[in-house]
Amino acid sequence: MTISADEITQIVEPTIRKLGYDLWGVTSSGSGRRSKVCVYIDADTGITIGDCEKVSEHISAVLDIEDTPLGTFDLEVSSPGLDKILFRPNHFQTSLGDRVDVRLHVPVGNTRRVQGTLIECTGEEILVRADDSDYRFSFSQLRQVRVVPQFHE
Repeated sequence: MTISADEITQIVEPTIRKLGYDLWGVTSSGSGRRSKVCVYIDADTGITIGDCEKVSEHISAVLDIEDTPLGTFDLEVSSPGLDKILFRPNHFQTSLGDRVDVRLHVPVGNTRRVQGTLIECTGEEILVRADDSDYRFSFSQLRQVRVVPQFHE
């Protein structure tokens, strides 16, 4: 697969918006027959399996028509879920105070992963508090950030 998640986003977002949904984000992984594209959609009213099927049919057709180097791939359409991936600065803003799992492209110190509380997002970087230490990461350092669901009794 030689097409990025950002390029896929540009291709599918207009269709998703026309269908009445918001594009939360896109991930892509693998190559050749093991290529996988995950498209996360959201709506104020929530997302059902029927919504995912509808969007999947439409964007699958768009991706087939577009001249993209995707080749054969598995397409998955889903809601962001409880353990949602944070893609955009506004996602980070709405998740302030949440516990997050931060995965980095390049190790900081001797770790590529930090789990802690999302304290701040400036639009260019985030601040995570973990084990009484503060960690600042620029968006370019982030490979993936997920919310860690907290269940209370």
